[in-house]
Amino acid sequence: KKGKTKIEIRLYDVAEGEMIMGKEYIIKGTKNTTELVHRYVDSLLGALTGDRGPFNSLIAASCGKPFKRKIGVFNMDNTTRGGLVKKGINDISPSWSPDGKKLAFYWRKPDEQKSYIYIVNRDGKNLEKIVENASRMVAWSPDGKQLLYRKTVGDQKLFFKINLDTGTETLLARFGQTIRH
Repeated sequence: KKGKTKIEIRLYDVAEGEMIMGKEYIIKGTKNTTELVHRYVDSLLGALTGDRGPFNSLIAASCGKPFKRKIGVFNMDNTTRGGLVKKGINDISPSWSPDGKKLAFYWRKPDEQKSYIYIVNRDGKNLEKIVENASRMVAWSPDGKQLLYRKTVGDQKLFFKINLDTGTETLLARFGQTIRH
């Protein structure tokens, strides 16, 4: 069809004379060929080992000079680079959700005392402020339904978790002291 490219990739076991795996893809133009190859190699690795391949994974990193950092996103082979979040100023400590669909990160404007934890979709859309007055550490629960973070309240440094569905914060620990639930 006009403006579309059909790509077929097949892997053969020459000694056995058998096709191990074949895939057919249709893409617009030629811009997405790297992504297509990543998807194919992930599928191939899955077919051979039973585990999904890492080739379509993205790496998030805080890039730039102090107080001017932005979240950069890279493919494993460094073929795609880009800023994920337009917030800018000082985006640090990115953390992917377990399903890889969202990214949590810490943000602080250098000339203000307030700091925040935000979540954004993998494509950079739906930026959402989750927590105010948070510290740099942010981590996801294994099921992706909660975030763990450090927060300073007054002069106390505390560990919290927040339920992302309800917005309920739960105090887990004070530095040097454990709170039992």
